[in-house]
Amino acid sequence: MPEPNRGNHRDADQLRDALLGILASGRAVTTSELRIRAAEAGHTGVHQERIYRQLAALARSGRIARATVPGRSRAAYWTACTSTAPAARPSGSVEAGRPPLGVSAHFSEKAPQG
Repeated sequence: MPEPNRGNHRDADQLRDALLGILASGRAVTTSELRIRAAEAGHTGVHQERIYRQLAALARSGRIARATVPGRSRAAYWTACTSTAPAARPSGSVEAGRPPLGVSAHFSEKAPQG
């Protein structure tokens, strides 16, 4: 009989790697968009809560950071951290010709530094 949790750690590692890959674009991404993009990458059936748990663990380890977007307080945005600079603020840039999900095209202005 196989161990019940044996595949779970491998799946969690693969999901974590997929999330980091998506965040490597350099722009802020919402939790919902990360779930959609993870599903497109083959991680189907993953619930929002599981995505959030992975993001919270990555944030605790300092690999990603939660970003704030003025006027969008309900959505949780995430950015990858780099060793040379603090987490970038959301830029609304286009990744691979695709606009950010749920963010209108006029959201390309930089957030005020404060």
